[in-house]
Amino acid sequence: MLQIATCQFPISANIQRNCDFMTKQIQQSAQQGAKLIHFGECALSGYCGVDFKSWSDFDWKELQTSCERIQSAAERYGVWVVFGSSHRLTGDHLPHNSVYAVNPQGGLVTRYDKRRCSVKDLNHYTPGTHPIIFEAFGTVFGMLICLDYRFPELYREYMDIGVACVLHSFHDARKKGSSLSSVIAQPTLQGHAGNTAMWISVANNSAAYQSFSSLWIDPSGAVGKHAKRHRSDIIMNKLDMERHGAYVDMVRTFRSDARSGSVYADKTVTDTRSEDRSHF
Repeated sequence: MLQIATCQFPISANIQRNCDFMTKQIQQSAQQGAKLIHFGECALSGYCGVDFKSWSDFDWKELQTSCERIQSAAERYGVWVVFGSSHRLTGDHLPHNSVYAVNPQGGLVTRYDKRRCSVKDLNHYTPGTHPIIFEAFGTVFGMLICLDYRFPELYREYMDIGVACVLHSFHDARKKGSSLSSVIAQPTLQGHAGNTAMWISVANNSAAYQSFSSLWIDPSGAVGKHAKRHRSDIIMNKLDMERHGAYVDMVRTFRSDARSGSVYADKTVTDTRSEDRSHF
């Protein structure tokens, strides 16, 4: 059984402030028994086009220093830290909107780059191209970012390569009030979890107005804990393979056989009443 902390705080353009929130929540989460700690989209850097207008005066040196602080905190408390930030590219190429995975030794293991960038995102970010996974405590994790959730094929892709839990980072906040995502994000994510038999940790920005609070979803599609809306918060949840593992295996096996048609092959029949669609 793996304890996972899903964290939220009011992400801003102030990198040092973001880092202070994160290091404090890493400490608090570790003290509560978390082995993996998950933060939202652009949690460290802030979100270009939302928290700040452009990259013209962005302090990449401060971001690097802050990344190193997160690495040190992961090592100090012996935890995995998965967090959103911006990844600088070379020349005139726009950065990636990324999520980093840092191990308990403070080492950067891998990075996922947001693939389904919005039209607005493309003014500020270069889209990614690959699914990215990593393994921790014998569990395979995948990472997604914000608008990726509107593309169910990305969840199915992770299911097909054996991912048990998706760490989905959002920055869906600083709104004037409720938005479309306030209505559809949670049920859509529940559907993804239920359809793929995966756990989902949903970490969102808590700055008001927060479209939806951070939450945890199990492989049946049921919601576990919710963070408090519009507030800094940490929710602790359990990825319990002993409880859900048999269900996950059964669902994935059946759905694979159903998609291939093998489970129905000896049950289909040739029948005139079946072929005739013009009569009751």
